[in-house]
Amino acid sequence: MTGCNNNENRDVPVENTTQILSIEEAPKVKKIETHTFTLSDNSTKSYTVTTIKQDIIFPNIKEKIVLINFLSSSDSPAFAEVPYLSMLQKDYNQTLFVMGILLNDSNQSDSIKRLEEKKPTYFISHSKENGAFFSQVLKNLYLSSNIATPLSVLYKEGKYMNHYQGAVPLEMLRHEVKQLLKK
Repeated sequence: MTGCNNNENRDVPVENTTQILSIEEAPKVKKIETHTFTLSDNSTKSYTVTTIKQDIIFPNIKEKIVLINFLSSSDSPAFAEVPYLSMLQKDYNQTLFVMGILLNDSNQSDSIKRLEEKKPTYFISHSKENGAFFSQVLKNLYLSSNIATPLSVLYKEGKYMNHYQGAVPLEMLRHEVKQLLKK
């Protein structure tokens, strides 16, 4: 080793090279898994959503906050939430989009009829893709596939914010929406 005061002239080879790797040698970049679903109701409305990890892209929804409510006709609490979710949609119609996703129904027409009796004022999907969408959301949120419905999931500008299992009181959802609007 030589110190700073060593005036000895040393020829130290300096190499400035770039290594070029072939595609096979380049480090593998893990592809981000995405899934796209088309959710539709009985009329002409449909929405395309794409899941990316815990987030969801809502390309044709303009509201900042999206509340997805997964419900099954076998769940009385889910049907009891319909009027409250309708009120929430009405109160925040410029900033909140409530989306109901009807699941696990062997008799779809009876379930739709029961829902219509509650007079929902928000979008409810009856799509055949609902079950696959639900499964993907559960997987992305690391939730058990045996989870009971209703399940409500909140997103702000496509980013996952929170989820609630079971019936959620209206005031709790209202508070959550107010907090998200402040951020």
